[in-house]
Amino acid sequence: MDLQPKNLTKKKQTIVFFLGALSLFCIITLDYIASKQRQSSYFFRSSLSQPKTSPSTSISPSLADVILSTLFRLGVPKDAVQSHLDNQNTLHVLVNLPAREYSQLAPSLKKQLASQTYGSPLIEKHQLGTTSYHLWNITRDQNKAVILFQSPLRLLRSEKTLSPSLTQIKRQNKVAIIIDDMGNSLKAIDSICRLGYPVTIAILPHSQFAQETAQLAHQYGLEVLLHLPLEPLPGNNNFHGNSPSSSMSMINSQMATPEIVAFINDCLQNIPYAIGVNNHQGSLITSNPRLMTIILQEIKKRGLIFIDSRTTNQSVAYQIAKSLNIPTSYRKIFLDNEVSSPKIKEQFIKLLQRARHDGWAVAIGHPWEETLLILKEYQDLFSDYDCQPVPVSEIVPQSPSD
Repeated sequence: MDLQPKNLTKKKQTIVFFLGALSLFCIITLDYIASKQRQSSYFFRSSLSQPKTSPSTSISPSLADVILSTLFRLGVPKDAVQSHLDNQNTLHVLVNLPAREYSQLAPSLKKQLASQTYGSPLIEKHQLGTTSYHLWNITRDQNKAVILFQSPLRLLRSEKTLSPSLTQIKRQNKVAIIIDDMGNSLKAIDSICRLGYPVTIAILPHSQFAQETAQLAHQYGLEVLLHLPLEPLPGNNNFHGNSPSSSMSMINSQMATPEIVAFINDCLQNIPYAIGVNNHQGSLITSNPRLMTIILQEIKKRGLIFIDSRTTNQSVAYQIAKSLNIPTSYRKIFLDNEVSSPKIKEQFIKLLQRARHDGWAVAIGHPWEETLLILKEYQDLFSDYDCQPVPVSEIVPQSPSD
C-alpha cells in the first residue's frame, strides 16, 4: 500500500518531463519556421543577422577598362580615341596622338598592361607618307585587343607621296586592280599605300586587322570592298590564302534568308568605309540564282557596288546584279594564280593588253610579296600600254552586259 503513491509520483514526473520536452521542441520548431520566413526569431536570430558570404573572388579589370582608363588618365582626349568590340570579342582602338605624346605615353601603358598580367604587346611600326603608325597587338587567354596609334609627322619637301605620271595624266583605257584577302597584316597595306596609284582593297571581314586596314586605306584615298566569304564547291575550298575555317564563317547554301542578311550586316560592321562588295571563293553560291538574288538585294538596299570575282565560269552573280540595276563589274584577269614573279608579270601585261583592247579591265591579286613587287617595279607599263590605273568604282559605269 505504501508503494502506490511513489509510483504515481514517478508517473506524474515522467508526464511533466515529456510535456516540457514536447513544448520546448514546439517552441524551437516554431522559432525556426519564423526565422525562415524572416520574422522575429530568438534562437536563430544570430544566424539571420549574418549575411551569406560567397567565396572571395578577385575580379581583375577587363582589358578594355585597363587600356581606355590608362589612356584617359595619361591625358589622351576622349575625342582622340575610337573603340569598337567586334563579333569575335576583339577590342579595336584607334588613337590619334602626336608623335611626341605617343613616345611619352607608350612606356606607361606598357607598365600598366604588365601590372594587370597582360604581358608585353607585340608592336609594329609603319610610316606612310606624313603619318607614323604603331600597331599594338595584345593577347592573353580570351582577351584580345588591337591598338592603332597614328601620329602626323612633318612633311619634308623631298618626300614624294604620289606618282604624277599615274595620277595626273588621264588616259582612255582604265585598269582597276583589286587586292583580295586583306586584313591579316598591316605590312601589305603599307606596301600598297606606297605604290602611289589607286588600288582597291578587299578586306576579309573576320581578319585580325580588318578595321585598321580599312582605316589606313581610307586615309590614303584607296577604295575599300567587303570581301564577302561565300561557300565554294566541294574540293574547291583552297582558293587563295585566307579561307574561312568553317561553314559558319561564310554564307553557305543551307542558310535561310534572315541568316544571310544577318551575316552580311555583321560583315559590313567590321569593314568601315566599304563602298562595295566582292566575293571570296563562292563557286557554289555564285552559280545559284536564288541565293545570289538574296545577297544582291541586300547589297542594293545599302547602295553598294558589286564586283563578281568569277571564281567559276558558271557564276550568275554579275548578270543578276545587272538585272537588279546594281552598279557592277567583273574580274577579267587573275594576277597571281601562280605565285611566281615571271608569271605575275606575264599576267600584269595581259591585263594591260586586255584594257587597251576593251577600254577597261578589272584584275584581282593577293597580298603576296611577289605580286606587290611587280605592281611597284613595273608601273611604267601603264603608260606603255596607254592605261590609267583607277579605283574600281570608275570601272563600274563602263562594264557592259555580256
